[in-house]
Amino acid sequence: MLDEIMGVIIDLHDSGFWKTETWKDYGAPIVRRSADGQREGLLASYGIVPRKRIPAGVKPLDTMNTRAEKVGQLRSFSGAWKKSQLCLVPMPTFYEPNYESDKPVRWGFGMADESMLAVAGLWRE
Repeated sequence: MLDEIMGVIIDLHDSGFWKTETWKDYGAPIVRRSADGQREGLLASYGIVPRKRIPAGVKPLDTMNTRAEKVGQLRSFSGAWKKSQLCLVPMPTFYEPNYESDKPVRWGFGMADESMLAVAGLWRE
């Protein structure tokens, strides 16, 4: 399916390379432009600053999400943003906590027909 839509072949159900659900520092597939301008699919870790790169004693930053209006201003995201290191993250569902009940409740966002969707992302070198 991704071959038809994005021009790359990625089997999103291939659990041999990544886990079914992706969390901070887990590997997951992305689609980006290669140096020659072609689309390529590859494995990347989720989160712009890996926890293993944060020095001991420094509070870990949550660098999995940012607001569109802040992406070019925040130090952790601005480098990739200014270099146009843009990608798509293909997935069947995206989960976020819903706090309407004052407690975090797992809330899924996906297509009504359960087809694949892609979320905009940044990739780091």
